Amino acid sequence: MGQDGDGTGSCKFPPYSAGCRIGFQGGCTRWIEAHGVASFGGEGSTRHVTSFMGTVVDITKRKKAGEEIQKVQNPFKVLIQNLHSGVR
Repeated sequence: MGQDGDGTGSCKFPPYSAGCRIGFQGGCTRWIEAHGVASFGGEGSTRHVTSFMGTVVDITKRKKAGEEIQKVQNPFKVLIQNLHSGVR
């Protein structure tokens, strides 16, 4: 957490990355992924956000595709595990 170097004394934190599920009325669910960085100024109780920059992306299709791949892979994983347990 270093100084900006802009002479204002503001402090930049490392970038963040987060994902979450959002449920809407009517049962619709969307998945988003957010990336960004915030800068803060001030000290102690006067500390405050001076700027925030980031992106938010809808990754619902990617999540659904990953779930479908898991559904297809799971029976094969069980089969392979059972084959190995039966081999002596």
